[in-house]
Amino acid sequence: MLRSQELRVGVNPTLPPRALFNERNVIDGFEPKIAAALAQKLGVRLALQAVGSPERIPMVASGRIDFMMGAMSRTSERAKVIDYSVPVHSENHGIVAIAGRGLTSFEALNRAEVTLAQVRGTTAIPFIQRRIPRAQVLLLDNYPDCNRAIPPSRRAAHRQASMASTRSASRCARSTRCSGRSPRNPPSPPRSPAQESRASRRRNGMRRRR
Repeated sequence: MLRSQELRVGVNPTLPPRALFNERNVIDGFEPKIAAALAQKLGVRLALQAVGSPERIPMVASGRIDFMMGAMSRTSERAKVIDYSVPVHSENHGIVAIAGRGLTSFEALNRAEVTLAQVRGTTAIPFIQRRIPRAQVLLLDNYPDCNRAIPPSRRAAHRQASMASTRSASRCARSTRCSGRSPRNPPSPPRSPAQESRASRRRNGMRRRR
């Protein structure tokens, strides 16, 4: 790196605000700014490269980039191939589901007719296999494709990350919650006798006026 005077850094531009293509089609965001600060500190040029989740470890291991910015859960298997820096930020996982379908628990999701969309090469996949084994899994290349896969007529849910507290498979098992909500117009609560009496008088008055 010092000989080439260039720091090659991989970022995933499909995960704003961490990284994204701005209006000038240049990679921008939180992670590129950190990478730029590191390059400035080292006195070298910064070369950003767009890298998807499945390619992160192969790109580092093969030496095509010097390091990868981006959320990556620490696992013993990954640690055999790559080294980790100290954490820069942290996340947790959640489930995005279509409102009104009752997908508000792991039990509701753990059915063969439910399809979960997820990105290849992420720790969410073994989590789904362990906690929601009956659900079908649709593997895609990036998170925007996962988001597009869940209109009402298509996929049921998508397990994705959101910027929050610690991201790890073990903590995720304790902290993940579904975002499925009740219908927009839930049934009204039963009326009391006094309310029913007032409603009856109003209806009778309307009939007399007619």
